[in-house]
Amino acid sequence: MTQQPMTTPASSTVRARLTGLAATLAVLAILGGLPAVLLAVGGIPNRLPSLDDLTGALTRPDDGTLAVTAFVILGWLAWVVLAGSILTEVAAALRGRTVRPLPGLALPQGAARVLVTAAALLFVSTPLATPAAAAATGTTPTTPAATATTGYPSSGSGATTAEPSMSAMVQTANGTLAAGADPRTGPATQVGDTPDAPMTGTADSVARRRHVVRQGDSLWSIAEEHLGSGRRYPEIAALNRDILGARPDFLTPGTALRLPAPTPTTHVTHGTTEPDGDATGRLHVVQRGETLSEIAATELGDPNRYPEIFEASRDTPQPGGARLTDPDVIDIGWTLTIPDTPTADDGRDTSQLDPRPDRRPADLSTIDRHDNGATADDSAATASGSATQEPATERRSDDTTPDTANPAGASAATPTPTPRTAASATTLPAESPAPATTAASRADTRQTAADTDTDIEDGMGDGTVTPAWLLTGLTGAGGILAGSMFLALRARRRAQFRARRPGRTIAVPGPELAPVEKTVTVTGEPAAVKVEWLDEVLRRLAAAQTATAEPMPQLAALQLGPTELTLHLSQTQDAPAPWRSAGDRRWHLPTTTGPDEVGPLVADQPAPYPLLVTVGTADTGETWLLNCELLTPLTITGDPTYAQDLARYLAAELACNPWSHGVTVHCIGVAEELAALNPDRVRAQPTPDTVAGEALTDATSTLHRASDAALDVPTARAAQTGAEHWHATLLLLDEVAAQDAAVQQLRAFITDHPGMTATSVVLTSQAGATDGVAVHATPEGRVTVPAVGLDLIAVGLTPDEAKGCAALLAQADTASDDPIPADPEARGWRGLADEAGALRVEHSLTRVSLTSVTTAEDRPTSILDLRDEDYLQVAATTTEDLETLAAAVTPETRHLVEDADPDLDRDLQAWSSEGCDLPRLTLLGPVRARTRGVALTKRKPYYTELLAYLATRPYGATPDELADAFSLTPARARNDVKIVRDWLGVNPRTGRKHLPDAREAPAAKARGVGVYQVEDVLVDVDLFKRLRLRGEARGADGMPDLRRALTLVEGRPFDRLRPGGWSWLLEGDRLDHHMLCAVVDVAHLVTTHSLQAGDHRTARAATELACLAAPYEEIPRLDLAAVAAAEGHHQEAERIATDDICNRTDVDGAPDELPDRTQRIIERHHWLRSEHAS
Repeated sequence: MTQQPMTTPASSTVRARLTGLAATLAVLAILGGLPAVLLAVGGIPNRLPSLDDLTGALTRPDDGTLAVTAFVILGWLAWVVLAGSILTEVAAALRGRTVRPLPGLALPQGAARVLVTAAALLFVSTPLATPAAAAATGTTPTTPAATATTGYPSSGSGATTAEPSMSAMVQTANGTLAAGADPRTGPATQVGDTPDAPMTGTADSVARRRHVVRQGDSLWSIAEEHLGSGRRYPEIAALNRDILGARPDFLTPGTALRLPAPTPTTHVTHGTTEPDGDATGRLHVVQRGETLSEIAATELGDPNRYPEIFEASRDTPQPGGARLTDPDVIDIGWTLTIPDTPTADDGRDTSQLDPRPDRRPADLSTIDRHDNGATADDSAATASGSATQEPATERRSDDTTPDTANPAGASAATPTPTPRTAASATTLPAESPAPATTAASRADTRQTAADTDTDIEDGMGDGTVTPAWLLTGLTGAGGILAGSMFLALRARRRAQFRARRPGRTIAVPGPELAPVEKTVTVTGEPAAVKVEWLDEVLRRLAAAQTATAEPMPQLAALQLGPTELTLHLSQTQDAPAPWRSAGDRRWHLPTTTGPDEVGPLVADQPAPYPLLVTVGTADTGETWLLNCELLTPLTITGDPTYAQDLARYLAAELACNPWSHGVTVHCIGVAEELAALNPDRVRAQPTPDTVAGEALTDATSTLHRASDAALDVPTARAAQTGAEHWHATLLLLDEVAAQDAAVQQLRAFITDHPGMTATSVVLTSQAGATDGVAVHATPEGRVTVPAVGLDLIAVGLTPDEAKGCAALLAQADTASDDPIPADPEARGWRGLADEAGALRVEHSLTRVSLTSVTTAEDRPTSILDLRDEDYLQVAATTTEDLETLAAAVTPETRHLVEDADPDLDRDLQAWSSEGCDLPRLTLLGPVRARTRGVALTKRKPYYTELLAYLATRPYGATPDELADAFSLTPARARNDVKIVRDWLGVNPRTGRKHLPDAREAPAAKARGVGVYQVEDVLVDVDLFKRLRLRGEARGADGMPDLRRALTLVEGRPFDRLRPGGWSWLLEGDRLDHHMLCAVVDVAHLVTTHSLQAGDHRTARAATELACLAAPYEEIPRLDLAAVAAAEGHHQEAERIATDDICNRTDVDGAPDELPDRTQRIIERHHWLRSEHAS
């Protein structure tokens, strides 16, 4: 295949001229041509028709006059609107202003804006890469990232990019390399100081220099390198708006950025860019949602100083030649001149203005002292945040879109990474885990819109920092792996909960794995929806093709974008509905399509393409997956570090992807650390000879079976042809193992029979490939497929990321449980209970004491006060359960607990009262908050999470702890606390704020530092714990408290959390796990007591509530079978025991082994027939 030529500046200019000419002709046709047609058809109406005219025209026979008249009147109205919109846009463009949208006229105004902007291309000296121009031509401006670096067009970059030819790729896989394609290096195009392509901007601001983004670059470092000061980064951002888009803080290695000319008259003083002469100040790039008053509050400490910024910025050149002429009208990407630094007495730490990476105040105690509750300092904090109230006449840069992170905000606390080397990998420290430190350079390049939308939506805009725990290999295109890992982790967690015993909790990973679990949860949970949809769509496609006796499409690659899924085929094939095809080798499906529209649901339908893996993401955001079953052998060449990372990533996806069930991956010399990720799929092998020989035997057998059936393997697999499974095998080899004779024989065999062996070979080699498909990893962190011109941002896992991922899933694969922990430093009622609210062991006695003490006044009691046998006969419980959950207590313990919590009944009454004047936080179900303070108009899920964080810390959190938990700058944390403080309002019990000044909080005096601590906020989790504690301490009199506790439960604890948030829940003691266990254990106590008492209604209600809160726990399932049997519904009890317990599985494959507790309970109650029990 001949490499497609790159787009040159000359061709861009010609295309821009033609676009401008077409738009100009369209404008002239609207302004002059349409009136001429209307005049010729019906003239100019001298008046509007009256009611009598309309009545007469509608009642008498029509000779065509009515239609002509209606056409003329509507035509003139449309012309007036369009002509007015066009002339308004022209006038606004000449003045450098933006036309405000008018209600009902968004469509004509938008069309006029596109036409006027496109028409301007005919009259400017250089082509404009603007969205309007792109809209006029139907193309997307080409990003020079790919072509400048490797010479290969970037996929999805616009009309100038050649679509990958998958037939050529398959031809290459069969041994014929595309003409002119070097699998090792690609074209020898180098990027240096060559003149850049024309760009948007005025002639005096356009520079003929550029910089190609390297690993670890930030706008600050680029400005510091080329312009002499990092503070000039807004100039680079302004010149590259068409490339950087709305997220200039995320730089992609390989992207070519235009640079402004160095200013000889500018000198740097103390790190601040100050032009000589009268024009002093620094620069600020306008972000979405900002106003001049907000910028003045942030930069100058006073929102009323916005006129100073307006006057200083009137002569500052703006993109497109515009100027600031109205303080109420600023646009995203405009550069403003800040006249001076904040004064020394404004209460703000000037170091926060420095957007350099990892810049923090030297003395954090200063920040603590500045947080003075509802005082002037709080006003300053509010002024620096996103909640500042702007003047009513001021227009935001975007009134309808939530705030996004600005370059300074996002880059401020992001460590600037160094270029990666093979020796730069970090380890997983036991105390401060940050396994992605050396790979942090990929964090900015692998963030897609899907990864950031949730933060933007819920208020995580300005003031956020990149979390130190984020594993960059699981972001961006790595979201497919993150989503698959999340699904696998969730299934294994469910299996752990099934096996746990009452009174205990599941084992959680150590602190060294916290970064892995947090990354998998935060980035993987939203990505899991996409992964599940893709898996289901491909399985439904297989079912549909089987039902119509059609062959499966020969899939070479898959392109998954935000709105469309595209299958790239090696052979032309008609696409069935709802797929679309233009007669080429591409099938398209909107991502809004439901699986039911694709094909029927078939139980255990095999996935047709089990070796489908991600290789990278396009600059435009689409994720690309290659089908290694068809594109084989596949050789990963280029930079050895990135090549190894890519190979590890491929193995990790095959270990986790739901469509790769049944795959066997043999790792020889590479990715061996991933064997623990999924031992059923991934196997580390010492030598290749035996494995390659067995793979050759299997490949030969598969070929014969497919030939006998006259089908290709994907079609036979989809149709489940024959008696054997069409499993797939992949050998992942290093360069040494690839030289083995058996491997060479296997490679030759699968090369001769592409797509017919269900076997693939992937090897890493610096020597390049003589056969198959070459995937080239560049030192800039990109990956190219030279045969088809793909140039993508590479996926990859470092060795430590791979070890962390494997260790996390391996830990979740164990069925061990642990005691529920207790805080040794807790005071008050908390000092008597564990983290699930159960009475601590040191305050209880064994159940033997229930019968050993004869004196009535000294006799211990229990919440289940009868003999063990009385409960064992009717309930699904064991002697160990009773000893753990219903231990004996003395009268002294009862008095101790009741004295420690005298206000419980008062708080319960307040919680249930409709006129409650205290804030209430619900966590035992869908999370929500009800407050009495200043109402929130937006971002409530985020501030509810912030309140939950503080409310679940009885001894408060310092500003630094809060900032670290939410990945915020200290200034942003103070501002958000102020908003929550106002939202909670005044405490009627004390007369001060529910969230008092950090220095006045009760915990602040004990800890000696400023602490954010909420007071008198009712939390259902605490009420549940207090009720359980008092109920167990009251012994036989405590059952009403346990029943009352269950009334607080509304569903699954911590349900419907803010997407992308709540990562702090995964640190330390897992409160969400503890409360789930608490609900199930209390329900088990109530059910056991009610069954013995013959109260079947209460027993069923408690059990069904536990099933709602913990649908994957086995304890309530057993309780439900016991309730059914007690009610006389023995068939229901048998069905529950058979289907919901014995044959239940939470992972792929056969049902799990029954835990010992479950086995004993089923055998005792004989719910199953004897043959089932055996």
